[in-house]
Amino acid sequence: MWCARREFCGAWLCAVATAACAGEPPGLPSVSSGSEGSSGTTVASSTSAETTVGPDPDTATTGSTSAGSDDGTGTTGETVLCEGPLGLCHALGSVVVLPEDLTSIAHGNFDGDEYEDVVVGAGSRTQVHVAFGTAFNPLQAPQGYSTQFDTDVVDVAVADLDGDGVLDIVAAHPLDLTLLRGAPDGTFSIAGQVGVGSSVLDLAIGDFFPDQSPTIVTVGAQLRLFTSLGRGPFEYFVATSAPLGSNSAQRSLTVGNLDPSATPAIGLTHRDASLVSTHVLERIDVVQASSLSLGLPVAITAADFDGAGLDELVVASGSGDAVIVHQLGPNGDFAELARAEPAYDVTALEVVDFNIDGNLDILFGTDGDPGAIVVFLGDAGFSFIGPFEFLANEALVDLTVGDFNGDGIPDAAGVGMSSITLVLSTPTNAG
Repeated sequence: MWCARREFCGAWLCAVATAACAGEPPGLPSVSSGSEGSSGTTVASSTSAETTVGPDPDTATTGSTSAGSDDGTGTTGETVLCEGPLGLCHALGSVVVLPEDLTSIAHGNFDGDEYEDVVVGAGSRTQVHVAFGTAFNPLQAPQGYSTQFDTDVVDVAVADLDGDGVLDIVAAHPLDLTLLRGAPDGTFSIAGQVGVGSSVLDLAIGDFFPDQSPTIVTVGAQLRLFTSLGRGPFEYFVATSAPLGSNSAQRSLTVGNLDPSATPAIGLTHRDASLVSTHVLERIDVVQASSLSLGLPVAITAADFDGAGLDELVVASGSGDAVIVHQLGPNGDFAELARAEPAYDVTALEVVDFNIDGNLDILFGTDGDPGAIVVFLGDAGFSFIGPFEFLANEALVDLTVGDFNGDGIPDAAGVGMSSITLVLSTPTNAG
């Protein structure tokens, strides 16, 4: 039997962990989103097993990550959060240390096994690093790939660009894109480079042109869509663009089924203008469909919370005042469906059914000393329970979710300037 607990955890959390040790199905705590005292329950981090990867500016950096316990989960065995009807638990996992100036993270199954992997962008080293998921030591043996540009990698995204069934990587630089072709064994090689022509602040991938390769979307001073329509699979070019104005210092984007009149649509945050907007493709033009005033929006994502077939927008403010779920109405107006007040400086958002109870949950990465991976558990009727906090190794700049230990349950990976912090699903009973 496996169980872990902290003596200084919240009362309900200690009770849940004790019940899990006794083989009883733990239940959800009675915590309301944003309420005083009980909502701030903290799952404290502990010293994790670390692997330092020595930098190699020419080729790759390799190493392995040691698990912090003997239970085969790769966790430290010192913190646990149990929630949901299945008695599912998540715990802090090992920390993977990489060269400094990491900027972004994305996930995908790069080598075709049962474990998902991650790719991180490195700033001053102009590289991407791929770390592979495994059963016992998730995200071991990071491998570095040069992008052959002398500028930072500001963001990374993953998609099958050439239709061969193997995932490829898009690395965004301030003025360019590098396309890396994936091989079935999980290795990558440069397949193309694309000039953007204006600043790139964020990157996403969607399917805007039917029966064609995925569309690459970038945002900066302009919103640009890239396609390889009529060319080779890695010969991307600008299909259309739309100016967004000079106030472009901080923008982020997401792609989703946001608008009933167009699939997909683009959601943007404009922090300097305290604005959120959606944009759709009409013929070959990108046009703004709606907008919403919101103070200091810094992170955005989209997901279908109610199963109605239309994604809702989840937007976080930089001041930590709120994580807000919005739905776009038929008249182009936003309706606020839910609000949480985490009181953290949010840097990244993800939505997933983290505890596999049928309700989508919100995860976000935070700035701070250190940062944290924070979870709001979704409940019925656009309500959320939390926040529940897993302290990270350092302030986080980006976040992704995937099944890194191959058990079919989502895990979370937050990247800071020089490390990846994991929150992994873990069993409450070993036998």
